[in-house]
Amino acid sequence: LPVGAGKTQGAGTPVFIAPEIVKGYQSMQGDQYSLAASYCMLRSGKPLFRGSIKQIREQQVSAQPSLAENIFSPAERRALERA
Repeated sequence: LPVGAGKTQGAGTPVFIAPEIVKGYQSMQGDQYSLAASYCMLRSGKPLFRGSIKQIREQQVSAQPSLAENIFSPAERRALERA
């Protein structure tokens, strides 16, 4: 495991949970992902992924969120994609 990583039960709010949490691990970067997901929802009014809890968890691990919305500036998109 990377430094700062540890085992987890995969608990969290599905639309904000980091992919590594879904996989059963936590890392120091997970909060960055959750903050970015929260920011996206606040700015766009929509979560990054939609569907059932199972579908959202699967998308968290395997899908790239779409930031094509015109509401995000290029600088915002770069920062969000990094997170």
